[in-house]
Amino acid sequence: MKKMSFEMSQYTSHKGWMEAIKCFKKPDYIDWFKFTMLWFSFNSYYSERYSHIGEEKKEIIKFAKDNKDLYKSLLADEKTDFKNVLEKFRETKSPEKREFVKDMKSNTNSCVKFDTENRSCEDFFKVLYQIRCNFFHGDKRSDSDQDKKLIKWAFEYFWIFWERFLDKERIK
Repeated sequence: MKKMSFEMSQYTSHKGWMEAIKCFKKPDYIDWFKFTMLWFSFNSYYSERYSHIGEEKKEIIKFAKDNKDLYKSLLADEKTDFKNVLEKFRETKSPEKREFVKDMKSNTNSCVKFDTENRSCEDFFKVLYQIRCNFFHGDKRSDSDQDKKLIKWAFEYFWIFWERFLDKERIK
């Protein structure tokens, strides 16, 4: 009986996304699609550049390590809102402040921290990757206000980073 309830819950979630596609122009859903397209852009870069590593998460971590100076420069840049990346991440959960993203895979209690102790470029990309994994594999819900806030945060700050990165790469 429990299995049937799970299937109905999953069905409801899947149908919710189908409805979201129909409502593409609605502000509640646009960030989900923008984040997806942004991730596709990033994925096409790191999967080609770091393919010799052979594992997606390790490729992303290597990318982050290679671009830590760009991350630091964005944190210091008064022209962008990137300096508030950690504060805005914490605001995606209420009433308490978010400090991590849980790995939503079955049989795991792990989480990826992004807090005052864990806020490097590598930590930023680890949390983005966990958000992406949870979203792409069905554990972010279009009807959850906290998930909407988290996806919006992921898109906005990833966009700032990725746009600056691509501009820097073009100049090389």
